Amino acid sequence: MIIAAGVSMTIANPEYTSECGPTCHSTISITVTSNATGTVNATVNKPFILNIDAVGYTGGDQAFYVSIKPGWADNDQFNFTTTSVQDDSEDDDNKLPNEISISVEFKPESAGTHTLRIWAAGKNEVAGSLDVTVSAEYDANAPIIDNPLDIEYEYMDVGSQITWNATDPNPVNYTIFRNGILVGSGGWDGSTISINVDYLIPGIYEYVLTVTNIGGYSMSDTVIVTVMLTVTTITTTATTTTDTTTDTTTIQTTSAQPAGQSLDPAVITPFALVVGTWVVIIVVVLLISEILIRKGKW
Repeated sequence: MIIAAGVSMTIANPEYTSECGPTCHSTISITVTSNATGTVNATVNKPFILNIDAVGYTGGDQAFYVSIKPGWADNDQFNFTTTSVQDDSEDDDNKLPNEISISVEFKPESAGTHTLRIWAAGKNEVAGSLDVTVSAEYDANAPIIDNPLDIEYEYMDVGSQITWNATDPNPVNYTIFRNGILVGSGGWDGSTISINVDYLIPGIYEYVLTVTNIGGYSMSDTVIVTVMLTVTTITTTATTTTDTTTDTTTIQTTSAQPAGQSLDPAVITPFALVVGTWVVIIVVVLLISEILIRKGKW
């Protein structure tokens, strides 16, 4: 069913922009139609196109316009280019006299049932209009999110971060949990989301990003961060010599990595890293000294 409606309105000439009802035009002789067949079902922030035709003007003087402007009916609920097309102008797709055809892109900016109003008018108080009902809903699909690779780095190394690429036409917010504890959140504008994962104590960490759109739909992704505890191997030899034998004792540290369980989240500051390093050095020196004393070499 092609929607066509005729009501009195202001002339669609660019010099006239307010709705004035029957005080402007008393003759309704222009018919305005579109490719809409009943209610247009649309998605918020996703564009759709209306093909609009206006016929019935008999002036033959090109003083005939089709206009779509903010402030008419619910036009402010849509993003579109303000339009005022004159008969047989460059933007008129129909080159026959007294007929106008245009295509206009509309993008709903809010959910609900809205009325789009298109006006047409010419000289001698002739006019016509079209109201198109649009039912706009939020996208029923959840956001799209990629799956970054898991991260593994050695304790005290820096420069590691997780970056997620997530998209949605109606983004709202995001949250990031590390081992079940909230470590990041905020508004989301549809751009990439990153978090630095430096300065963690050795262990296994589960980072979960969840992004949500305006319709309440969400999507999550998990990245595992493993922090390795790697200790430099130190070999110290203590030698005891008698008349016939030489005893040699070797102290050697080993590299260790986290077990399979997840540790409680813990972030180490650079100051704490320095203190921790000196503690390890002192322990090693004391251990070597004790061995040398026992061997009689201290």
